[in-house]
Amino acid sequence: MSSSFRVKRPMRGIFLVSVMLNVFFISFLGIRYLQNRSPVCIDRRITINGLIASLPRADRPKFTDILKKDAPRYRTQLHNVGMKRDALDQAVLSPSFSVDIAQKSFDDWKSAWDDFIAVFSTTFIAATEQISPEGRRALVNAFPKNPRCR
Repeated sequence: MSSSFRVKRPMRGIFLVSVMLNVFFISFLGIRYLQNRSPVCIDRRITINGLIASLPRADRPKFTDILKKDAPRYRTQLHNVGMKRDALDQAVLSPSFSVDIAQKSFDDWKSAWDDFIAVFSTTFIAATEQISPEGRRALVNAFPKNPRCR
């Protein structure tokens, strides 16, 4: 009788461990599935330097010359975006989180971003005009492709 009891006990432990691992892996896969279905498509890896680096070597000086020449036009707006983003980060990380302050900070950051894009878009299009078709293709390919963002 005691020998049959010893055989069943290890099997219960193995079964319990197996069930726990299966629950863990199913929940892990479920979380990954939900994360990958997120409708938000923000990619902070895209930078001006990254775009320039993606260009063919011959197109880089042409593109950067326009950006440098027009920098006084958009530098203030770009600086403002950074300051508003810092304020938003502080509002979100504040120990005494306030929905109103966070919302105002977000709205201010969005407004600063919109102002920057309104000014920078002309510069970006002018710089893009100066590069080769291969360079334009490289710019397009530098942005991550995410089918859920379309």
